[in-house]
Amino acid sequence: MAIGFVQDALHTNASTMDIIFLMTIDPNKTLTSTTRLVMFDVYSALPQEKETLFVMHDIFRVSNIKQTIKNNHLWEVQLTVTSDSDPQLAGLANRIKKDLCGSSE
Repeated sequence: MAIGFVQDALHTNASTMDIIFLMTIDPNKTLTSTTRLVMFDVYSALPQEKETLFVMHDIFRVSNIKQTIKNNHLWEVQLTVTSDSDPQLAGLANRIKKDLCGSSE
C-alpha cells in the first residue's frame, strides 16, 4: 500500500526525494519490552492495508539505507524495532548523559 503512495508522489513531483520505511518487528521483543504497537487490520475499514499503530516513544534501529535500483529519487530505510533493554541503546544514553551533565567520576 505504501509503495502506491510513493509512486504517485514520484510521478507528481520528479524533483523530490521520497523515502519508504521497511520495518522489521520481532513479536518476541515487543512482548518483553515497553515497545507497544497495535495491529488493527481486523477493525479497519480497509483490512488489506494491515495498519499498525506505534507509540511515540517506540525506538527503531536503522539497519540500512539504500537508493533503489529502479528509481534514483526513491530511498529505502530498513528499520528494526528495539527495546529499552537494548545494551547498545543503554550505552548510547549513558554516553549522552555523561556528555551533557559531565562525568560524575
